[in-house]
Amino acid sequence: MCLHAADTASASANPTKNYQWRVDTMTAVILHLSDIHIRSTRDPILKRGKNIAASVFSLLPSASRVFIVVSGDIAFSGQAHQYALAATFFDEIRTAIVEEADVPVSFIVVPGNHDCDFAKNNGARKMLIKSIDESDNPEIDDSVVQNCTSIQGDFFAFRDAIENNPDAYGDPLWRTARFVVEGKCFSFECLNVSWVSKLKEEPGRLYFPVENYKAYKADGVDVRLVVLHHPLNWFSQTIYKPFRTFLRQTANIIISGHEHQANVGIVHDAESEKSAFVEGCVLQGEDDLSDSAFNVVALDIEAGQFASTRYAWGGDMYKPTEEGSWTDYHELPAKRVNPFPISEYFLEIIDDPGAFLSIQVSRTSRFRTSLSIQIFGKLEMVTTSAEASSVPNAYFLPK
Repeated sequence: MCLHAADTASASANPTKNYQWRVDTMTAVILHLSDIHIRSTRDPILKRGKNIAASVFSLLPSASRVFIVVSGDIAFSGQAHQYALAATFFDEIRTAIVEEADVPVSFIVVPGNHDCDFAKNNGARKMLIKSIDESDNPEIDDSVVQNCTSIQGDFFAFRDAIENNPDAYGDPLWRTARFVVEGKCFSFECLNVSWVSKLKEEPGRLYFPVENYKAYKADGVDVRLVVLHHPLNWFSQTIYKPFRTFLRQTANIIISGHEHQANVGIVHDAESEKSAFVEGCVLQGEDDLSDSAFNVVALDIEAGQFASTRYAWGGDMYKPTEEGSWTDYHELPAKRVNPFPISEYFLEIIDDPGAFLSIQVSRTSRFRTSLSIQIFGKLEMVTTSAEASSVPNAYFLPK
């Protein structure tokens, strides 16, 4: 559990124009890697660890901590020997950073669909996934989660070893890791959204039991970062909106991968106010690394601002690019905790009309009713056919 520091004075509302990293203020640095797809010792990315580490060297004089955040698809097919190669690769990056500056380095990793070993995908899991796909409100308990995550065993072993964080807590779908940086509590919420992944992934089919984690939103910390592999457009329509709203209400920054296109920005909507997002690149796609890229995010702890720069392979080194970057410092969206939250019990009461009105109507005859019911909005007349009619409320008001 983090200890909360006193509030600091708010910074200017306007982003600071600055195309150079700030070196005169305390900073938390996030090296955001994604979609590495490690398959064998022949992978060219395995020789680029020191080049990747060099991208953060200019930030190290002011860095209080470096977080290496990996948003999924570490392995190509979720196998133990691939994670062994990944462990050596990540250790090279970490070693290069700590040799450059005496700064703590922590790993945060989540699984992607490539971190599932589908050779272990049994019939029971396939039936469960099919049932979840076909249900608007599937019942998700521990037995379902354990079965669906059974193909991620080698990833979990790798994660526990590389993070080496006995204080992290949670379950197979949601894991929390907290750190104190310059008196501020940083909370990384690591989501396993690939627990229902298939060998051939389809957009709009993923499901996450968001109702099981609603209590997390009220747990106030100074900076909360949600890390997941798939962006929101990959989730089913039954869960898309509540999941999107919940994440944006919960996180100051949402970090994702999978789509191989870097982007950064702030969204502002009525339901969740402001939240920032950082979308990952592909670190290893083409054999020649021509599309290899990643993000470096700098969090100015004192000012409450952040900047994000995309680094792309330039043939001999990784170089910063304008595409997919926000080199200006912007305000880190604040998250307010409602001191008077509405309980789930009361929400059920106000959502429940308390009665069900059924009126049988013949379409070939007129009808009159002596009911005196005032309804704001409109009623829907439900028929036994596939067609439903909308009935204006004026028909049901007394003349």
